[in-house]
Amino acid sequence: TRMLILAHREELLDQAAAKLRAVNPSLMVGIEQADRRSGPLDDVVSASVQTLTAGGARRLKALDPQTFRIVIVDECHHARSESYETILNHFSLIPPAAYRPSARATEDVVNAARERCTQWWRATSADRLLLGVTATPARADGLGLEWTFETIVYEKTLRWMIAGGYLVGPRGYVLNNTAPVLDGIKTVAGHYSIGELA
Repeated sequence: TRMLILAHREELLDQAAAKLRAVNPSLMVGIEQADRRSGPLDDVVSASVQTLTAGGARRLKALDPQTFRIVIVDECHHARSESYETILNHFSLIPPAAYRPSARATEDVVNAARERCTQWWRATSADRLLLGVTATPARADGLGLEWTFETIVYEKTLRWMIAGGYLVGPRGYVLNNTAPVLDGIKTVAGHYSIGELA
């Protein structure tokens, strides 16, 4: 039984591998990213989502789903994207898309979909774990993570993190005498385009 860690940036892959090696030096930890390849004897594979799904998902298909019992998704608010879902479907860790309700479904339809998903999770992945971690669980596109992850098991608010000294408190600044002209700036997902603002 092996563990897979999914991330979308090289720093996150290396960080996960380094932390695991520090905690348990006897673990064999491989990285699957660009020209780096994991081996069949690696206990843990820290893998790039882009690498696994590139080229017709050739490198993903080389990972036997039956040998991985734990999959951790770093920055899991990305998990609803097509590339992440391709990977999670490969490992049979998320319910089929047909189980999810449409965006305009009634409350009864959504509740029925939740029940179907709960039954699917119990029947399909009872001896496996999909764990998502993120500091930003809200997605800009409004897609919920409840169709990917069964339940939230741990959360802390910003207020709690600030009070505990884990984060610095916010500081507000007032800019005087500014008159920005934003008429020609395009919006993306309801927000001004960062590139055009620059």
